Amino acid sequence: MSATDDQPIMERPSATLPRRLGLSGKLLLLTIPLVMIAEVMIYVPAIANFWTNRLNDRLAAANTAALVLDAAPLGMVPDSLSQQILTSIRARAVAIKMGQQRRLLASAELPAAIDHDIDMRTLTVWSSITGSLQVMLESGDQAIRVVGPSPGSAQFIEVVTDEKPLRQAMYRFSRNLLDRRADRGAGLPRSSFSVRAADAAADRGLDRLP
Repeated sequence: MSATDDQPIMERPSATLPRRLGLSGKLLLLTIPLVMIAEVMIYVPAIANFWTNRLNDRLAAANTAALVLDAAPLGMVPDSLSQQILTSIRARAVAIKMGQQRRLLASAELPAAIDHDIDMRTLTVWSSITGSLQVMLESGDQAIRVVGPSPGSAQFIEVVTDEKPLRQAMYRFSRNLLDRRADRGAGLPRSSFSVRAADAAADRGLDRLP
């Protein structure tokens, strides 16, 4: 008997092969990017629509203020009343264009420069998407001038307002939209009609946020 016969034979450790993903793992990896793409496709139009509605609300309020300011005798409005009107519509200035003349109806603490000009008369879907995302990514309190049609005899109306309150409202809308999507995912399935009705009611409520 040789000297090596009494020694135990050492087994070689078998090389562990990497575990392959099963069908469920592959489906999970495929589902995650599809869900993310779907959420982006839902969020981008929603925030763009919210941004557009907020600017239209500013123009509607400015049109109402313009009727009050323009109805004053000889266009003379007390400064205190002008300040109250501008504060109520959250604007720095309101002006209208009539013929070849542009009339500044009211102003208060005008900015040194206008950072963004937005003409709602020529706004497209793509420009509303890029404009809303630009507001979300910016910081500070830029001044924006919004131009839109006037229901009266004026050619158009323009309002100068601050961007920061708009951005804050968009953040709140985004957070509420995310909460609604999370609650829907955690809750019981609902019919498509009830989902659309709930979304419409929530959107109307969110549009009234200050």
